[in-house]
Amino acid sequence: MARFIKTIFFVVFFIVIIEAVSLLVFSVCRDDRGMIEFGDQYLLPITDDRMGSYFSKGDMVVVMKVNSKQILANSVISYLDSDQVIRMGRVSSIIPNKNSYQFELTFDGNDDTTIIDSSSVLGLWSTTKIPFLGYFLSFLFSQNGILLGIVFPLFLVFMFEFGQLLFFLRKDFSKKKVSV
Repeated sequence: MARFIKTIFFVVFFIVIIEAVSLLVFSVCRDDRGMIEFGDQYLLPITDDRMGSYFSKGDMVVVMKVNSKQILANSVISYLDSDQVIRMGRVSSIIPNKNSYQFELTFDGNDDTTIIDSSSVLGLWSTTKIPFLGYFLSFLFSQNGILLGIVFPLFLVFMFEFGQLLFFLRKDFSKKKVSV
């Protein structure tokens, strides 16, 4: 039974360490808008099903930072909408302005269109997506994720170690009684 408890303890401890390291790495790499940034790339969670044929809600995509001049028609880009929510859309046409561009976007999951300014563009999809990782990271950065993923398991580890300390102190105390 003690061996089983120790095994469970080490599994929980290992999971806590992985979550803590993930949280640390992703926290260090977050920019002021809360996006995870690695060099010239972003890791962005998909928050809606508007691009239904390519992305599902909860996927994580890798987006390369690009100059708006590098974006071509039919490219899939990420952008911040007027509510500062990260969205993905396909460029259907490019509208040149005096010093910038505007992009008309369509969404593969429906017939909606929208026009955005080049200043809203975050980057160009690099064709890499990781299913369900967006759900994991969104949960990990939430209050419940930190509580359930870090604080509660660390509390269990603390209690386990405290129990081990009491066990060894009791064992040491009983040895001293016998030797007298």
